[in-house]
Amino acid sequence: MTFNDPRIQQYLATKDIVVLGTINPDGSPLVTAMWFLHEPAALTLISVDNLQKVKNLRRDPRLHIVAESGTRGADIKGVAVRGRAEFLADQRQVLDEGWLERLEVARRDVGTGMSDAEVDELSARIDLQALRGYWDAVSTRTLMLVDSMRGSDFEATVPGERVRSVVLAEDAVAPGAEWLTEFWAGGRTRAWVLAQTALLHPYGHYYEARVAAGLWGARSP
Repeated sequence: MTFNDPRIQQYLATKDIVVLGTINPDGSPLVTAMWFLHEPAALTLISVDNLQKVKNLRRDPRLHIVAESGTRGADIKGVAVRGRAEFLADQRQVLDEGWLERLEVARRDVGTGMSDAEVDELSARIDLQALRGYWDAVSTRTLMLVDSMRGSDFEATVPGERVRSVVLAEDAVAPGAEWLTEFWAGGRTRAWVLAQTALLHPYGHYYEARVAAGLWGARSP
């Protein structure tokens, strides 16, 4: 049978927990029970980062998953799935999916600390329709991540070093605005990071822009 077999899909739709098998550094198996979300093309497993099973999958993405039910004899049924893990949080940034070209901008940082001249140049250059499309794309990706998480996951604190490494790798903060990195790295929860950086803060600036446009006599769309 293949993963998209209707019988497998129907069975997995009735389950909330599967058993995940990963490979420890010494080659021994590690087997753990996992909450999961069922989708037609994949199984989304939910976990806290830096646990041994996560470390195993980052080192060797091969995995084996079993879902089963029943206690004895003919009542026992189940599904076994072999595959490779992909981490949702490790997907490339939405910005790298052609949006820099569509926006017609070169800089990757969030803009904190820009001079008036830099703001004027960016404002004159940027494609506003593409900017709205980029905003929608970021919102969609953020909500996909939210759907893959449990309620308790949102309460976890994002390690400061993780924030600093991502900011550095993505050139998210320009030189001279390092205080912003430390602000983000100051013991924020996952809920705060997801809501503030991807949804609430950008919407606040969009509102400011619409107010400024209204003062110039332009009507909001």
